[in-house]
Amino acid sequence: RTDQESVDSIDLLRALLRRGADPNARVARKLWFRPTSHDRGWVDPSGSTPFWRAAQSSDVEVMRVLVAGASGGIGRAVAVALLGAGYSVALAGRRREGLDGTIAEAGGDGARALAGPTDVGKADDVAALFERTKAAFGGRLDLLFNNAGIGTPPVGLEDLTLEQWQACVDVNLTGVFLCTQQAIRIMKDQDPQGGRIVNNGSISAHVPRPNSAPYTATKHAVTGLT
Repeated sequence: RTDQESVDSIDLLRALLRRGADPNARVARKLWFRPTSHDRGWVDPSGSTPFWRAAQSSDVEVMRVLVAGASGGIGRAVAVALLGAGYSVALAGRRREGLDGTIAEAGGDGARALAGPTDVGKADDVAALFERTKAAFGGRLDLLFNNAGIGTPPVGLEDLTLEQWQACVDVNLTGVFLCTQQAIRIMKDQDPQGGRIVNNGSISAHVPRPNSAPYTATKHAVTGLT
């Protein structure tokens, strides 16, 4: 995952958001809200305005995004860039400290971030993540970026354990399915309908590396699912 790959991913997401947004809409750069100390949620000083409503004007809304796998690498780079561009971003990842690091890297823009420690391979975790995100985002989700992924130890297939194989499939493939399923439900229910879902694949699906069969197989599957 090179710096150039991060730049390419960010440019793609920005392009998708531009295409899906109202051409007359403006992107808000500043909100009224601050993160709480216990859950990185938002507090509205007035007690009445949803956090995603911009302070400058009542007719300005920010785009609402969920990034899965946001604790490092491409996910962190994308989340920081989207926050810097004025979007509100829900961050999902297994490591709380990694998510906090992403928020810290975003600086003042991190006030528009919501961190939710999540194992995307577990249906209950994903359901809870999207329930919290939907509530925090006023019932709307404009973009899901499925970026969570793990590998396995670089050993021959004959030496790989079933647990190692299953863990890779759970995160890289089942996690994409679970998050996409939840996002579609929100996007079909919201008004106006619709949104964007980006599933992060890998060059490994086309040029696999030695001893990476589980990762490569899941990335082939992500292409098929997409």
